[in-house]
Amino acid sequence: SAFRYFLGEHVESVLDLGCGKGKYIDKLIQQVSVNRVVGIDYRKEALEEFNARMSQHNNLKYQAYCLDLLKNDREIMQIGQFDWVSSGGLVEHFYGDSFVKLLQLHDQLCAKDGYVTIEVPNFAGFKYLWFYLFDRVALDIHNLMTMLPIMYNEFFGSRNYKIHYSGYIGKPRVWGVTSLQYLNSNLDRQALNY
Repeated sequence: SAFRYFLGEHVESVLDLGCGKGKYIDKLIQQVSVNRVVGIDYRKEALEEFNARMSQHNNLKYQAYCLDLLKNDREIMQIGQFDWVSSGGLVEHFYGDSFVKLLQLHDQLCAKDGYVTIEVPNFAGFKYLWFYLFDRVALDIHNLMTMLPIMYNEFFGSRNYKIHYSGYIGKPRVWGVTSLQYLNSNLDRQALNY
């Protein structure tokens, strides 16, 4: 895999920012041997599942912190630096200074000669039309500018990172219609109120 090619067979420590339930980092650490994983998310319920998922890996040390990445940055900085700082499905939900602050956290928490990986969806081309027509809810909660590789090239390039890959990967795909799911969940809630 690409991760193994750049990171090698083994990475000592990984930090997953906005880790959620740990699905994203779980797939990545199956490709690279890791000693320690730390996850940070603001939702306690998600961190319970993160811990359960990490516990399935033999000899893996793991910790989960319930913190707001934008408000608790001093506490987060005390957690230390990591050989690999990762996020998937996080930064595209932020704009302006908040987006920049998240990129700065990736940089500050990464050890010297460490790696940063940031994955975001790509709503370009026909996918934009799909989301515009059928899933405006999903479109409205994503910052489309964060889906441009140049944003990351400029930020990390200006901090002397060697950029191994910055671009689009995988097959083009769209997912379910969030607005219908949202409508159904609201109808369910309304039904419960009667």
